Amino acid sequence: TLGGMVLPGTPALDPATCSVYNLTEDVQIPKGVTLRANPGVRIEGKNKKIKVEGSLDFVGSKDSKIIINNTYIQPAGDPDDPTYVMNLSHLNMTNGSIIPSSSNRILTKEFNLKDSVLENTHVDSSYARGNMVLRNNQFKNSAFTSREFGSHPQQWNIQIEQNASIVINNNTFENSASKVLITDHRLKNITINDNVFKNNSDGINIYPNWSIEYGYINDPLIAEIKNNTFTKDRRGIEVKLGKFNILDNKFIESPGIKYRGVGNRSDYGKGKFYFKINNNYFIKQKGQGGSSNNVYAIENVNAIEDNLELQNNTFCSKDRVALRLSTEKSARMKAGDNFWNTTNK
Repeated sequence: TLGGMVLPGTPALDPATCSVYNLTEDVQIPKGVTLRANPGVRIEGKNKKIKVEGSLDFVGSKDSKIIINNTYIQPAGDPDDPTYVMNLSHLNMTNGSIIPSSSNRILTKEFNLKDSVLENTHVDSSYARGNMVLRNNQFKNSAFTSREFGSHPQQWNIQIEQNASIVINNNTFENSASKVLITDHRLKNITINDNVFKNNSDGINIYPNWSIEYGYINDPLIAEIKNNTFTKDRRGIEVKLGKFNILDNKFIESPGIKYRGVGNRSDYGKGKFYFKINNNYFIKQKGQGGSSNNVYAIENVNAIEDNLELQNNTFCSKDRVALRLSTEKSARMKAGDNFWNTTNK
């Protein structure tokens, strides 16, 4: 069994010592203490929590994952001096959650989740300020959600100096609850490359903190969304207010790319944002939610100036609307060498 306070010097959890670790109560990892689990460990959480004030080091292996069921991992400790660290890889986690950061326990260090399978297990972060890296994971009915990255929990107008980024590479998101949702952020860098979205997933949705629409954020996000594949999904890519490089993605029987060029105050948006949508492939595109209505490959909202670059895309669909572009009279498009095929091949 496992529960209560983890003491300094506690040995790593090991399958040779215990075949199944049953949580009898919430586990508390105090500051300065590390709880480790070796490959092959099995944890039955029974809906208990692992509260991390010190360090959680759960690192399995390719051939011997750490199995975690019905367990909720979250930060703990002094809200004014969070020092926790979570290093997670080669997990097989079902029916739980991972909270890397919360409004009263803010992530200031790096969060890593790699080479893991999450089923009905969401990664849900709020107010983080440290780097977040997700690589080589499978999200089955599981989402990655980041809210208010870089914001102050109580005072929206406080400018927090941070250069942290979110990196989401080479993951699979499948089934209806799976998605990447990054909302109300104050990020400067996002990279989302080489991922697969399929089987009714909710795709990628990124939009900044509302204050950017009124001139309170002067350094907008720079994002690369590259070489992702969307197959029979409810959403493709939706982005708002930033410098977006959307390249080499494939959309197969899915909604395509929707972007918003300015917010509620168009005068604050001029000259700050761009959308480079190049080398993407669309076939049998759908509308929002996978609908056959209001179909689009690329759709915009409130485009101004010359902030759209649209080049070397391939639209390969019969009787489907490709572009829904609504612009102000000052808008200009840098377009060229796009390809059109109406045979569904």
